[in-house]
Amino acid sequence: MYKTDKKLFEYTAKMWTDNFAKESTVDDKVKKLMEMGFSEDMCKEALERYDFDENLALNYLLGGWVVIKDLIIRMVIGMQDRY
Repeated sequence: MYKTDKKLFEYTAKMWTDNFAKESTVDDKVKKLMEMGFSEDMCKEALERYDFDENLALNYLLGGWVVIKDLIIRMVIGMQDRY
């Protein structure tokens, strides 16, 4: 594409950079999760819990495997405390 249509290449490169290559702020991440219907407090808690990783926070908010993983870790830690 670069050699045949440089203008389209530049447009695509700019769009990709704008959408994917820029680092999001914490506020941007909170806003993005809130747009999905979660409260601000829930979003902040989920992001803090997973070191501000949007995907893990969303998975947590949706009740995905992350919740199960946390339960297993807590159970293992609890079992270690007994022995």
